[in-house]
Amino acid sequence: MKVFKITLTQHSPACFASTRHSQNIYYTHDYIPGSVLWGAFINLFHQSGGPDIHPDFLNDNLRFSNCYIDVPGKSKSFAVIPAPLSLYTCKTNPYSPRDGKNMGHELVDLLFRHRDNCRIETCNSALRPLNTGYIYDAGSGKPGLYRPNKMVEMHNRIDKATQNTRQEHGLFAYELLDETGGIFSGEIQVMETSPLLEFIRDIKCRDLELGKARTSGCGHFTLNIEETNGSDRVCFFRTGFQDTLNLYCFSDVIVMDGFNRYQTVITPGILGLEQYIEMDNAFSRGFRVEGYNAKHNKPKINDIAILKGSCFSYRVKEGAVKEEAGREFIAQRLKHIEMNGLGLRLNEGFGRVRFNRGEFKEDHDGTLLEK
Repeated sequence: MKVFKITLTQHSPACFASTRHSQNIYYTHDYIPGSVLWGAFINLFHQSGGPDIHPDFLNDNLRFSNCYIDVPGKSKSFAVIPAPLSLYTCKTNPYSPRDGKNMGHELVDLLFRHRDNCRIETCNSALRPLNTGYIYDAGSGKPGLYRPNKMVEMHNRIDKATQNTRQEHGLFAYELLDETGGIFSGEIQVMETSPLLEFIRDIKCRDLELGKARTSGCGHFTLNIEETNGSDRVCFFRTGFQDTLNLYCFSDVIVMDGFNRYQTVITPGILGLEQYIEMDNAFSRGFRVEGYNAKHNKPKINDIAILKGSCFSYRVKEGAVKEEAGREFIAQRLKHIEMNGLGLRLNEGFGRVRFNRGEFKEDHDGTLLEK
């Protein structure tokens, strides 16, 4: 696989519609989905003189990751990851870093240790989920929290006969992702034998219009592509063997069991390791993935996905890996999943996972164990 780092500089607010909970408002994702880039590159390929769609756009030879915001700092920007659902904070004095200083009590990562109250002994307050979109390491020894900016923009539909606003469903609104001037980063993976490899290399820099409401001035971005030696956001399986494993969803994941039923928990059987490991703990949330095919003017088939940030832990079965060959099999299997993804719709940014992330907490020397 060849890996290309992509950056998208936002020039105007954008709407990447996730769901429409009513007839008059479109809610947006707080990142640029891989499926949006997938559609944009199909259009670029068609504009370059190619056919409507190349077969490699429909298989796993070409994969687009989600693009998450880079948080600007004083001297450099910081890459964010979706906040793990296992992160909890004090209910009375929640963790809220501001201006490089820690405001509130420390985070608790319940995937690694179970507790019912705050880590501060004098507090003893109950815990609640962090409920913050993204987390990053600002180098201060404290995890930084970030929630992308959004705004709401009102629109109306005009009746062609009267040239007035329609009486039914005439008023509607877009929720817009407003990080104007900000940079979103992700990656594209291309199979070395794919005919689309040279097409991706030749793009380099391009202005794009992405998302909904493009005719209203929304969704203007500048795309830059640079070939790299590998992913800079996903850490591969760490060397050495442990009796416990954990899995973190870097993006939404769509998986099915052997009976083609959607799953909201990634079981050892889905990983292909049911003979070696068993489930220990899970922090997961499922949701419905909706979509619309603009070319055919029809809705897509809905899927059930596991939300990004979901995380799971597993125990190695007693006596299951007595020999070195068993340990090597597990290590190679986990590395294969990290490199190639897990589940369905990998070409649209789904299925990115990583194993054995560290615990988000402060060590004695003031650095994050996650580092």
